[in-house]
Amino acid sequence: MKRIALLCAAFAGCAFSGVPNRPLPPLRQTVRAVPQSFPEKLVTRRNVSGVTLRIYNTGAIHTSGGAVSAMKSWSSKVTLDAPCFLIQHPKEGLILFDTGLTTSTARALGAGMLTGLVVDFEAKPGQDIASQLWAEGVAVDKVKWIILSHLHLDHAGGLGAFGGATIVVSRREWEDQKAQPKGAKQFDPAALESGPKLKLVDLEGEPPYGAFDHGLDLFSDGTIELVALPGHTPGSMGAWVNLDGGPVLLAGDAAWVVDNYMDLALPEEKAMKDPVAYRHSLEVIRAMRDAVPRLVVFPGRDLTPRKLSNRDDLPLAVH
Repeated sequence: MKRIALLCAAFAGCAFSGVPNRPLPPLRQTVRAVPQSFPEKLVTRRNVSGVTLRIYNTGAIHTSGGAVSAMKSWSSKVTLDAPCFLIQHPKEGLILFDTGLTTSTARALGAGMLTGLVVDFEAKPGQDIASQLWAEGVAVDKVKWIILSHLHLDHAGGLGAFGGATIVVSRREWEDQKAQPKGAKQFDPAALESGPKLKLVDLEGEPPYGAFDHGLDLFSDGTIELVALPGHTPGSMGAWVNLDGGPVLLAGDAAWVVDNYMDLALPEEKAMKDPVAYRHSLEVIRAMRDAVPRLVVFPGRDLTPRKLSNRDDLPLAVH
């Protein structure tokens, strides 16, 4: 079901020049150099092979092109993806990165809860990740882990279907969302705080991972590295997944579309809690892509890198 949020009238007159037309905020700090040995270490430090990834699209998001990228016109209309990613680990089982849209979260977000931009959320019955897994014969209780990029409703709102999973969240994200006024919360972390299956990770205390300021080897086996990508929210994080066919970076909303990290074409300011940190995260993503040519980066709203990758190990579930 669709609901449309109203956009501030001030956005209507924005110009478009064909190149990024929003001034870039300054770099928070210099991007770390990626050691030349980094790609080799991706293989030598991985103790488990056979990790696979399957991609699901749980809905659609319709908005103005200018809202998501300074390379796009405000008068253009774009349809974005609402993906989540199922990782199968030979030892740890099924791991879900974000939960995508559901019909109920699409209704709530359509009432204006995302960023204040004009957004039309669409999620059809049976398109949510739990329904798609059931249709494939995968019981939801088989999902053992859920990694949340951040605590916005379109990423965390589907948790209710996975009561048996351990939920992994950045502690910084958790604390920031708890501190928000009640009316500003998209997702209330208090609902899970007393649960026995919550794993808060302190990325800020972890060492660098390539160009990333902080990274945490989730299972201590070189398969999934949680990496700090602040800016969209203070505690946003991504997941670097080392598949047999090469790495992928699940970036969450640290980038909405490819333009953001390839051309440093920023989204509208309302999409960034901290524009300086957001720009820094984009610079880091681009540096890692340059250093590891096999890397496929999935922004939070754009599945086109899958088509451009020429990799056959990134299947998209057909709903």
